[in-house]
Formats: sequence, structure tokens, C-alpha cells
Amino acid sequence: MEKRLTALIDDLSKEDQEALAGELGLAKSHLKRLKKVTASLHGAITNLVKEQAPTAEPTDAPEVKEATPAKTDNTAVNEAPVSPAPAKPASTAPATPSPAAKSAPAEPSFAELFAASVAKEERQAAKRPRLKAHHYLVRRQLNGAMLMDADHQDIEHITEPLVRQFGIQHGDEVVATPGHRDGTLLIKKVVGHAKDVPASTIATFGYGKVEKLGPGQLVVRQNVSGAPLVINGQQTSYQVETLSIERMEINEGSIVELAWYTGQPADVNPFEPHIRWHYPVEASAKPTIASQIRQAKPAPKQVAKPKPAAKPTYDLDLKGKKVAIIVGRGQNHVLFERIVKRYNGKPRIVDSFIPKKRLMERQLKGVDLIVMIAAYSKHATSWSAAEIAKKYDLPFTNTSSFSVQSFERALYRAAMGMRAYEPGGTDQADYRLSK
Repeated sequence: MEKRLTALIDDLSKEDQEALAGELGLAKSHLKRLKKVTASLHGAITNLVKEQAPTAEPTDAPEVKEATPAKTDNTAVNEAPVSPAPAKPASTAPATPSPAAKSAPAEPSFAELFAASVAKEERQAAKRPRLKAHHYLVRRQLNGAMLMDADHQDIEHITEPLVRQFGIQHGDEVVATPGHRDGTLLIKKVVGHAKDVPASTIATFGYGKVEKLGPGQLVVRQNVSGAPLVINGQQTSYQVETLSIERMEINEGSIVELAWYTGQPADVNPFEPHIRWHYPVEASAKPTIASQIRQAKPAPKQVAKPKPAAKPTYDLDLKGKKVAIIVGRGQNHVLFERIVKRYNGKPRIVDSFIPKKRLMERQLKGVDLIVMIAAYSKHATSWSAAEIAKKYDLPFTNTSSFSVQSFERALYRAAMGMRAYEPGGTDQADYRLSK
């Protein structure tokens, strides 16, 4: 089964491996546990076979030969029949076991081995602190994290934006409750850190600077502080993939975080980097010591003044068009709705975690534009929304960032019938600014 799963992963493209990283990791985790149980049963069965195998009788006693009388000169004596020696009566006393036999313990049976294994697992489970209702442990992954129960069994995958929004770390204990119709969990808060979660095998390279080598070639060689990218003890460079450029809107000068596995288990090959996060423009630069000192000082109290209404950034008027905003987890709904209303549009929030395509199609019925926030959506939902938009000839755009500027640009492209993804590199879209 392990060979078949490995062959299946090798047949997938690198893009599909990244898209299915959570599912493949879960399959490998289940296969690893099955392998351990199989090995335990194989050892127990081997001991049972040894126990039931017949043993040969000991042959250490010397062979006794029949005595032959010696010949003499007396003919009568030589011709006289020889009567057999009387047999010694068999001793009825029990045989005394050898010291070696006394010291050798009896081999345990299969039932005893199985019972001992179950008892050991129960003792280990009893030592683990039990979790309260709706409490889960966190295991970090290349992209996002996995929620686990007290026995470290995988429950549900959470996205990278959610991990960063709540500041979730590997080994944290979080509270999550079902918050959607399909039963997916909604993170509430982080309540502590567990001690018995295995150490993470993921290495990261934060604030990596994206540089341009040539047409369509973007690489990461160092971070914003000038520190080189070192993977497995060797200084190297990472070439950004085309799919990441399109989905995450990565351009020259973007700041990203790389992540890779340093050992097993691995959703992809060890030491192969993966872009985990594209820092928003407003958070790209790493805070300096001076800025941290300024933030630590209490600001003088000022009387709050009413803020003027925000003006439209781009020369765009939606004229009452219905705009579907596909976003999940209840993130930034109010903010996105305000932006659409600012351009005279009518917003409609559509849950990106709708499990079935027909339900998604019902939610999108009657809209004029579709804008999808890929950072808070599942990959399957993205494909479903794109197919529905093509079926009804609806303008459809996609943005992997949750920043205001990125959403406004996606809204502009949808209204103007431009491409779904924002171009990268020097091929920038023509956005007309408002006067």
C-alpha cells in the first residue's frame, strides 16, 4: 500500500501535490499507524509459531553396545549359550530438570502478547491529559495546520490565513466549534500549549525577498535582512513556480515565507521548499527596533474625530450590480461589503465552504459579478465557482490576498471583463484611478 501511495504521489504534478498536501499527509499518517499495528501483529504471530513448533528428543546419552563373551580354550564354555543380562527395573521417579531448563521462561502465547500490547496502549493513553469538549491540539503543516484530538488523531485541516490570524503555533491547544452547515470547525481562540505533541519537522525561511532573474523567472535567495537561504546545510536559491505566481500574486519585490520538511513524515519530498505565505504589502517590511520602541511608548490621548468617508480608489461605478463575494470562515465580510457599496454595487456574501456544487450554484443565482477570496477558500470551491461562472457567462476574478487593495483590483477586473488573475512581473493591468 505504501508503494502504491508513493507511486500515486509521483504521478501527480507538483501543483496537485501542493493542492492536496493536507489530504496526502492524512493518508500517510493513517498508513504509518497501520504499518505499526501490522508489525506488532507479525512479531506476535512469529513468537506463536515458534512456541507451537515440535522439539526433538535429547540425544546426549551414549549408545550402549551389547557385551560379547571372550573365547577360551574350553570348548564347553565356548559352545555354552549366553543368557541375556537381566533388565534393570525402570525408575518411577520423575526426571530432574536441568538448571538450564529451570532458568528458561515459557514463551508467551499470541493472546498474552496481544493483551499486553493493548494494556500498554491503554496505559499510555491514560497518562495523556484529556481535552475538554471542543478543544483540539495543533500539528503544523507546510500550508496551514491539522487539528487533532487528545490521541493525536487528525480531525480537520485549517488554512494558513487562519493560523496567522490567531497566531497559532505547533503544539497549541485551541477551542473550535462547528460553525458551518457542512460541520467544518470555526476557530475561537488559543487556550494553551501541549507538552506531549511530537516536535515539528518543518523548517522555515521568513521574509524572503523575491528577485527577478529574467522574463518569467522569480527566485528567492535571501531575506530582507540579507541572510542567505540555507536548506539542509547548503546555501541555495528557490525558483518561484508559475502557479504560485498566479495564485498568490507574487511579483518582483514581494516578501514571502518558505517552508519545507526536514525529515519524515513529509507531504512532499524532504528539503523541497514551498511558499507558505505571501506577506501583505502593509506588513512586508520586518519591524525595526526603532519602530518597536515607538510602538511601546504610550501615545498621547487625543479626542477622536469623525473620519471622512473613504473615496473610491479606482474609476469604477458598478451602478447597482449584484456582486457575489466568495469568502469563508466569516472573515472580513463587513469590510468587503463596504468596498462594494463604495462603488455603488450590491454585495452578496457566499460561503466558500459550501460542500456541494449545486448549493454553490443556487447561492450565485442572479448575480452580475463574482469575486473570490482564495485565501479563505478551498481549492475545490475555487474550481466549482469558476465552472459556474463559465456556465452562466459571468465575470469571475480571483485574488489570493485579503488586502483591501487586492480586493479592489479584483473587483475592477471583474467589472471591466479583464482576466481572472492579476498579471505578474512587468505585465500589469491598466487600472484607471479615480479623479
